[in-house]
Amino acid sequence: MARGFIAIGGLAFGIIAAGGLSAGLVGIAGLTIGAIAVGGFAVGGLALGGVAIGVVALGGVAVGKFALGGLAIGEYVMSGFRQDPKAVEFFGQWLPWLRR
Repeated sequence: MARGFIAIGGLAFGIIAAGGLSAGLVGIAGLTIGAIAVGGFAVGGLALGGVAIGVVALGGVAVGKFALGGLAIGEYVMSGFRQDPKAVEFFGQWLPWLRR
């Protein structure tokens, strides 16, 4: 188990945490929880991953207020099946090619 400002290990807790299972302000892991979460299963304010759950979620399966993914569920969704104008505007700010 790793703890600290920057924590790297199988189980990591820190401001920046990376490992198999991590929790932190920024988390990078197979399973991660954080304000910014990146991983196979990511939960956070901004979640990026295979399965992403957050306020802003981007992933294969994305669940959030603003969701972008292959299968996206949320208030404002952008997927192959649904493109909400507010989601297109939101994600288009950072990914302009999505507006096409």
